[in-house]
Amino acid sequence: MSENLNHESGNNAAPVVPVSPTVDGSRRRFTSAGLAATGVVMTLASRPVLGCTSAEGALSPSGWSSINASRCTNANSVVQLGRSHGYWKTHPEAWPAGVTPDTLCSSIFRSAAGMLNSKTLSLQQALELGGPDSDFPREIVCGYLNALSGKTLPYLKTTDVVKMATGSFTPSTGGMAWDSTKIVDYLLVTHEK
Repeated sequence: MSENLNHESGNNAAPVVPVSPTVDGSRRRFTSAGLAATGVVMTLASRPVLGCTSAEGALSPSGWSSINASRCTNANSVVQLGRSHGYWKTHPEAWPAGVTPDTLCSSIFRSAAGMLNSKTLSLQQALELGGPDSDFPREIVCGYLNALSGKTLPYLKTTDVVKMATGSFTPSTGGMAWDSTKIVDYLLVTHEK
């Protein structure tokens, strides 16, 4: 009778059908399983951040300085595109154009710290230095030769190495300035051992 009243009053609305209070349990289980599977697939497909599995994130000084060591256990073997100081020391024929083993460090690293500022120390002599105080000049020269030869470009440029030679360096993204120890740590991961 209420249907007749709706039609007689001119109301053309469809009759209201009550919604069943029961929900199909199999549909819920399917939806839950589907969401769980999606999470698993997304987890399998996700990649670690901060350059831990590719050289791209860790090569640049700013990328290397942001590596979260607690999540990236292999951070020191990520990059290694350049040659070691031992290589450059024994292969002068492989040196890039523009420098020779006899080039004075002071002609390249004009604002350099320590031994690199010596008016008599050549690039070759810096590579041959031994002892605990020799890591910094040796790695600066090695980093410079790697950058100049294009082995670490575009991530580590000669201009970066020249700035590092001062003994203090701040990556382009800002943050804390590096001392000579942190500079050496970074340069060590840019070349083979």
